[in-house]
Amino acid sequence: MFKLSFPRLWGKPARGEVEQRETTVQQLKAEVQERKARVEKESAARLFKQIVPIKKPFQALLAAVKTLENAQVSEQTAGFKIAVQEKKNFLERFHSLASGFAFPENEKNTPEFVKELDKFVKAAAKNFSDNKYLYAFYRNETRAVGEAINALNAAREELEQIEKQGEKQAGECEAVLQKISRLELTRASAVEAAREKQELMQKIEKLRAESAEADKSAERAKKDAQRLREEIAHVEKSAFVLKQEAYSVFAPLERPLRKMQKSILDKRLAQVADACVENFLKEAECELHASGSLSDLVKVAVLVEEKIKELARDEKEEAKTREAVAVLHGGSVEKALRKALEFESQAKVILKELRQLEETSASAASVREKLAAVEKRSSDADEFLTQLKRDFQQLKAEADEKASALFGERIILTDVL
Repeated sequence: MFKLSFPRLWGKPARGEVEQRETTVQQLKAEVQERKARVEKESAARLFKQIVPIKKPFQALLAAVKTLENAQVSEQTAGFKIAVQEKKNFLERFHSLASGFAFPENEKNTPEFVKELDKFVKAAAKNFSDNKYLYAFYRNETRAVGEAINALNAAREELEQIEKQGEKQAGECEAVLQKISRLELTRASAVEAAREKQELMQKIEKLRAESAEADKSAERAKKDAQRLREEIAHVEKSAFVLKQEAYSVFAPLERPLRKMQKSILDKRLAQVADACVENFLKEAECELHASGSLSDLVKVAVLVEEKIKELARDEKEEAKTREAVAVLHGGSVEKALRKALEFESQAKVILKELRQLEETSASAASVREKLAAVEKRSSDADEFLTQLKRDFQQLKAEADEKASALFGERIILTDVL
């Protein structure tokens, strides 16, 4: 004889197998919340049901205390006053405790009642032990009170066990809900991180296009800038040469003018003479800007020429001075300085253009810096998102495990990131 075995094709799982169920985080959350609410409600119902029998030991305690209250001790008994005082202390404290103690009317208030019962029993036991001499005078009555407190405490312990069992079951549900809450937070963070990553990628794409265009502009600007620098150098050199030529014409007049500058009576020409002695080129430029000519400067030169015979050291100096005055009077110096000023104005225009080109290069560098910063943020977002995905998988596995233990079946969450 032998027994054939066949693979299980349908029906319940074979012995030893655990049923497997796939679900989502939201579905599991709803199930666990429902289970927790049911557990708490059932626990409250069991507690309320267990409270009814507690009334019996409580009433027994009240009766025992009443009997003690009615008990009398002969005044002839040794320690009579102690007996009376101890009983008074005990009764006052007990009635104070009992007056604030009440049984719940429905299941809703049972958790609070368990706490109140615990406080009442402990306080009653302490009151009993604090008045320890009662037993010497009221042996039977105090024994009955002690037994009633013990009976009430035993009932409290049973009630506490039921409460702890309910709390344990509710706690198991809460542990799953906490995992689910962390899962939801992680998923929300991942969604936000993915959204930020998408925005960063769009920004990177835009900045890369801007950077490429800015680099092209910067390269063109670099070439143009080199050309402009050469132009500036040429223009500034031309202006310098013209100014030097103009000064070389005035140079023979400088010494004679120093000797006679204080003797010039015309106030305006005296000022021009002083300025020429101090800085000829600066004064010449000022005149050109102010009046458009070197007429005052030429007048000063004529004054020098008029007294050159007295001022010159020799005929050679006199001849050079007269020649210089003639050149100044002829207008070539004015023309040269005017041209030099034009060159300088041109140099300023070119320099302004050069600064704009340099700003173009700086702008390209700024775009590259922005791009690098956004790429760094994107890389950080990638790492953060990867970590969130790992955390999500870990939390999901932990939630699977706790939910499986709670429901007694293999729970598999199907949510993904």
